[in-house]
Formats: sequence, structure tokens, C-alpha cells
Amino acid sequence: MENFYQPTINDELEILESITGKTKEFLLTHKEFKIKNERTNKFRELIKRLKNGEPLAYLIGYKYFYSSKFLVNKSVLIPRPESEILVDLALKEIIKRKDNMLNILEVCTGSGCITVSILKELEENKFREKVKITATDISKRALKIALKNSNDLLKNTWIDTQGFNQKENYQFNNLTDSNSHDSLLLRHANVFPETNNERFDLIIGNPPYIETTEVDHLKESVKKYEPRLALDGGKNGMDIYLKIFKRLKNNCKKQTVFILEINHTTSGLLHSITNKYFPEKEAIIQKDLYGKKRYLTIR
Repeated sequence: MENFYQPTINDELEILESITGKTKEFLLTHKEFKIKNERTNKFRELIKRLKNGEPLAYLIGYKYFYSSKFLVNKSVLIPRPESEILVDLALKEIIKRKDNMLNILEVCTGSGCITVSILKELEENKFREKVKITATDISKRALKIALKNSNDLLKNTWIDTQGFNQKENYQFNNLTDSNSHDSLLLRHANVFPETNNERFDLIIGNPPYIETTEVDHLKESVKKYEPRLALDGGKNGMDIYLKIFKRLKNNCKKQTVFILEINHTTSGLLHSITNKYFPEKEAIIQKDLYGKKRYLTIR
């Protein structure tokens, strides 16, 4: 089989780190370190799979995002650097409104990297107690990964998993304040949780936005291994956005803000749709680090 990818030295070190438990720094500075035969065989196997297009993050089981190590598998989209700016934009909005209780919804949470990164950044701030995030996903397998990441990375957090985690509805992670409210609610839902039309102050997310006909034209490592459910946004890539807008057109607070990651190729169409559903709000599109229109803020 023809190789799809040529591994870099950093790729090889990442794999060695995952199978030996030694850091890349250790491996680079201890040339005398011997790797056991079974680990050598494992290394060769993973390198072969990497060459054939399987993503490194799935091979080693994690991906760094916003300086934290997130568990990933084929049930979730691999976190991208572009989504770190989505975290930045959300944090700016939260801090700007720190004097108010904020009810936040993240749609299509996947690995939970966006919500967990936001809550982790707020851990040292006193107004963390004023923030509650409901994170939804249509995939129960994805939610289990989000729960694992939440428990591994967050402190003093009350996580409500009612609706998909049958063994235990509440996860108490280093909780020291018995009066603390649920900081994070993980919900199995197709975008919106069943909360009797609960209203949110901030809605964030990186929904699937690739047009159905374009999914099969993505890189082999993406279309073959990453979950289509997290990529395919329907005929014109707008399915989830329209679901959000239709639901909230007449049922959102005046001050509700939306911060969503978008496909740069359909940004113009999405901007027009936004103006149709929310003519009283301002729609702002911002570019990512590569100069592509990537983030939509509606306020």
C-alpha cells in the first residue's frame, strides 16, 4: 500500500513517549535508554499505521489543546488549534459579564475540549461560581470521552451526567464546597437539552459544517478515521446552525450572545442567514490565524 504520510521526528518521539512512559526530553537526552523488544514491535506497528494515514492523536490516545492533554479516540473529532481561539473569544465574553450569573450552552461538545478549557481557565477566578455550562452531544460515546476529560482536568467541579451515564448521575471531582452548584452538565441531546426551553446567556460550539458532498473529498486521515457525525453539516453545511437559529429566533434573551466556529467557504451565506433570523443583532465574522473567516459572533 502506498504511504499517505511520512512521519516526522516529532511524530516518532510522540509515539515513543506514549509506549515507554518517558518524556520526549528524556528520550532525546538519554541515548543509552533501551527499549524492550515488545515496545519496539509496538513502535513499528504504530509507525506503519501512521504512514497509512491514521491520525497520530488516535494512535497515542491524546491531543494537546489549550495547554492541556485531552483523551481522544475515534468517537470524537480531534481538537484543532483553530478552536483555541473560540475558547479565547468565549472567555473574553464571560469575563466581560463577570458580575452576572451566566448560563452557557456548548453544542456538539465532542471531547469536551472547549468547555473543559473554559472551566479550567476560570478555576482561579472567584466568578467561576457564577458560570454554569451545559454541554451537549448526539453521541453517547463522545460524551463518555468528555466526562473522562472533565474528571481528569477539572478541580472542584460538580459534573451532572444525568441522561447518558446510567451508573452515576453525578460526578464529584475534588469538590470542596458543599454549596457549589453544577459547574458542568453533560447532556445526550441533538443540539438542545430537554430543559423546557431553558434560556442561555451564551451559546458556543464547533458544529459539523462540511457540506455532505465535500466530506468524501477531505484528507484521507480525516474522512476515513474521524467521525462523520462530527464533520457532515448537511447539504450546504448549515444543518446545525439552522437548528440553533430556528429554535432561538423567538426564544432567546435580548443579551444572548452566540460564538460559533464556521466554515470559511460558507461564511457569506451564514452571515446572510444570521441577519434573516436575528435582524436586531449584529453578526461579526473573524478570521483565524491563517486568515480564513472562521468565527461568527452574534450579539
